[in-house]
Amino acid sequence: MKQRIDTALINIKQGKHEGLAQLYELTSRAVFAFVLPMINDYQIAEDIMQETYVHVYKSIDSYKEGTNGLSWLYTIARNMTMTILQKRNREQETDFDAQSETMGATIDEHDFDSPTIDLAKRILNEDEQSILFLY
Repeated sequence: MKQRIDTALINIKQGKHEGLAQLYELTSRAVFAFVLPMINDYQIAEDIMQETYVHVYKSIDSYKEGTNGLSWLYTIARNMTMTILQKRNREQETDFDAQSETMGATIDEHDFDSPTIDLAKRILNEDEQSILFLY
């Protein structure tokens, strides 16, 4: 297996596009299984796995023949996963309801005055009215 992975990487380095297909076929399941426990999201793990092969193709010149190709591939996948996790940690979840309370914003249902709104107030439950008023 190691020899076949190294051969596929050498083929990619030599400009043979079938090398990427060979590498993907040989390692995609292993790369996915490597990424999934770190990210805990099936879809994002698939994206990272696919982006790993794009990165391999773009940076194939940094691969040194004779080294462990699978380890090089795992390093790329791990680095991509860490980048995604760092981005996730920087993102802040926003609770717009809590924000509006702290900013003094309220929805005044009395600002709307039309026969349609009056009908909506009578037949819609409170959540549906809120959706309508927000719209």
